[in-house]
Amino acid sequence: MYAKRAKIKKRERAQSLVLVVFSVFGIFALLALTMDGGFALMRRRAAQNAADAGALAGARDLCQNGDPVNAKWMAERYATLYNDAQLANAVVAGGFVTVDAVAQFSPFFAGVFGVGQLEVSARAVAGCFSPGFGDSVLPTAWSCKPPTSGATPSPGYNFADCVVEAISPLELQTRRGDSATTIAEFHATWYPELYVIMDSPSTEDDVFCLPEGIINCDLDGDGNDDLLSDGDRSWLDLTGGGGGSSDLVEWITEGLDGEIAIHTWLPGQQGVSTNVFMAAETRIGDIALVPVFDAFCNTDPFVQTNCLLNAHSGTYSDQDTIIYAGGTYTKYFHIIGFAAFYISCVSTGGGASECPGKILAVDNGALPANAKTIEGYFITKGFMQGIGGQPSDGVDTGIYTVYLVE
Repeated sequence: MYAKRAKIKKRERAQSLVLVVFSVFGIFALLALTMDGGFALMRRRAAQNAADAGALAGARDLCQNGDPVNAKWMAERYATLYNDAQLANAVVAGGFVTVDAVAQFSPFFAGVFGVGQLEVSARAVAGCFSPGFGDSVLPTAWSCKPPTSGATPSPGYNFADCVVEAISPLELQTRRGDSATTIAEFHATWYPELYVIMDSPSTEDDVFCLPEGIINCDLDGDGNDDLLSDGDRSWLDLTGGGGGSSDLVEWITEGLDGEIAIHTWLPGQQGVSTNVFMAAETRIGDIALVPVFDAFCNTDPFVQTNCLLNAHSGTYSDQDTIIYAGGTYTKYFHIIGFAAFYISCVSTGGGASECPGKILAVDNGALPANAKTIEGYFITKGFMQGIGGQPSDGVDTGIYTVYLVE
């Protein structure tokens, strides 16, 4: 009986050894597969990052330069050279940049069976869009077209109806230079793209540009008004608090704590106080975000409903909001986009001014010598912080936000 028991134990030991061998092999295989799988997921993420970066870079280049061939090259370069993709193919069509990126890796387990390289791929699609909202905006309104109260916007209007003269960030940098001397010279020089976007005369005393008025606001004779008047511009009450100059000073120097979206009706307010223009003087050399409007209403647009219909060319779809005025000002401006404006000079009044745009306006009889003014240059083909939105939200104002849509 003892010999029989011994034989059973030997068989059990042999069977256990086989099970152990297979278990170890199984565990090894699972570990290897886990390692290969984990590494594949890591490389898949690398491929996705490369595709995202390439698509964003290509879309940004497409906005700035408008060249699909260069945008394709830029997208593929960013995906491969800067973001660890081994292969990348970009397609530029319909204003979008699509990038397919491939990342390769050498597997551990599959390598035992002679597999050398494996590939994982990812796709990303990006575009650049006109902003649908902005924060830290300058509390001034720029006209997307010279409107009259209740006027219907021109069909298919775009930024060319607002500003046809603008400079690129590169042109701005070239003209400014880097030294204090060249910057000062730039600010004191008149260029054809210069605009006076704000002045201090009240509506009652304001100039009225031709052809409706009596003053020629085309200061340089190029067919475009360089000076806004009456309903073509206004200070804005961004919160409806009606705080007047104290609010304007805070928004100019510190920015608005919050966002302004398009299709918002903002109330105007008076801003002729010297301290408001002194606050703007601290922003010389900055690129500010300026709300652009396409229509205004002399009263509550939700009461005078033709204001809503006119602002949307008769296709109002209940998308507007209104910030009600906290003061006595009753005019409301329909925000339809945002523009980038480089503040080159501010005059706080007091007679002679070093600001070239104001000097030209005074010489042409468009402004009194003691007027306070803000002037500078609109920036096009640029990207700014503090803007965003969805595709085709706002009008094309020359500045863009870039983001992924797939």
